[in-house]
Amino acid sequence: MGLFTSKAEKLYRKGRDALRRFHSPDTAMAYFHEAAALGHDGAGLLLGDCYRKGDLGLPQDGNKALENYALVREPIGRFGEGLVYYFGTKGVERDDAKALALFQEAYHAKKYYVLEAKGFLGAMYFWGRGVEQDDEKAAELLSDFMTFDPQHYPDAEYCYYCLRYYGRGGLGCSPQLAMENLPRIKRYAQSQEVRDAAQHLIWEEQARQASRTARKPLPPEFPEIEPDFQSDAVAAACLLAQVHLRSDRTGAQADAQRRQALTAVLKSVQNCGPSGRQRVASLLDQYRSELERRDPDLYAALEQAIGE
Repeated sequence: MGLFTSKAEKLYRKGRDALRRFHSPDTAMAYFHEAAALGHDGAGLLLGDCYRKGDLGLPQDGNKALENYALVREPIGRFGEGLVYYFGTKGVERDDAKALALFQEAYHAKKYYVLEAKGFLGAMYFWGRGVEQDDEKAAELLSDFMTFDPQHYPDAEYCYYCLRYYGRGGLGCSPQLAMENLPRIKRYAQSQEVRDAAQHLIWEEQARQASRTARKPLPPEFPEIEPDFQSDAVAAACLLAQVHLRSDRTGAQADAQRRQALTAVLKSVQNCGPSGRQRVASLLDQYRSELERRDPDLYAALEQAIGE
């Protein structure tokens, strides 16, 4: 058994050398496949990650990711399988029940990587995916996860900072902390829904800041926006634009801020559903004359976007 393990480790090390020293992913993958077949957990985990993400020259393939994670005897392999089902990976549909069971298995193993599983269990409670939505339970799990190295998993990290932004789940309210991290999360999150939700919160905070700068109260209909997998960032973009349009400020800087806000509306409406288009239509109706006067080209682009 020792000789068998030794051969797998040697192959794994050759794969690492091929990557680090010789920059040869194809050669490295060949070594890793051999090592994984001989039972090397590190190789199986690396291949599972590469197939899940479509990395290091391997195509994204959910089924191959599952095959390689299954070779990993340690519970970290179950965590990897859970990620495949949590996100839905090419060839494998999203399955909340399977993801939940696999994350729970990894969590109950009580190994060093339990905090990774805790992060995604917290995310499932945050969104109410496979479990009843529970901010307090999400906050408990995510707070432990954040003591690890959360930046490797921005999709779970987002849930923590959203709770901190609103002060939900018993966590202290800290919009500043959330804003320090949300731009990075928006850039690196795997899920488009989370990237949109992060942008959503950024625009909401910009609307609040703009309101304070202009010394104008937020519009009466300004809500606490609760992003979910069906929400559109267009809601927050419209609110930001509305704050700038209601402002009495004049000059080049104020004009630039209004145009930037309206450009954000145009960008977000291109990916939103009917309710988002209706919200933009309401904004255009309310400020039609001002928009036509200030920026007719942008106004025309918005009209065209909601009519498509």
